[in-house]
Amino acid sequence: MVVLLNVKPPSSTRKASMEKTPVDTQLLTQTMAYLLCTTPETTLGKLLNFCLAAKVEVETSDKAPATFAQELIAQPEQLASWLQAVIDSDDRFSVDEMIALKEMGLKDAQGFMAQLFEEVKTVDIHGSQQSS
Repeated sequence: MVVLLNVKPPSSTRKASMEKTPVDTQLLTQTMAYLLCTTPETTLGKLLNFCLAAKVEVETSDKAPATFAQELIAQPEQLASWLQAVIDSDDRFSVDEMIALKEMGLKDAQGFMAQLFEEVKTVDIHGSQQSS
């Protein structure tokens, strides 16, 4: 279990620590692979599109982006509340967020999340389902 503390260092300390932080190439590779395996029309693509549109700003949010993601995965039944919290994290509701939210077509939040988890099960980022 990973526990994240929601403590923000002063901006000068944060900038210095970011400069020293090595790139997590494994995480970046996996993230890119997931993006390459989906389209904006899929449930996963719609959620990722919303995440891109919302872009949680660490400087203005009371939660880190990883915390938001962990909360949704831990409590998928809270999708509607989660979406509102992400939108409210920077006190702005952008046109891009509004469009991404509309494109999600959330008539059934629980069904949306169930479909999302089913899609993720079939994502093959390693190409193991390819025929040789």
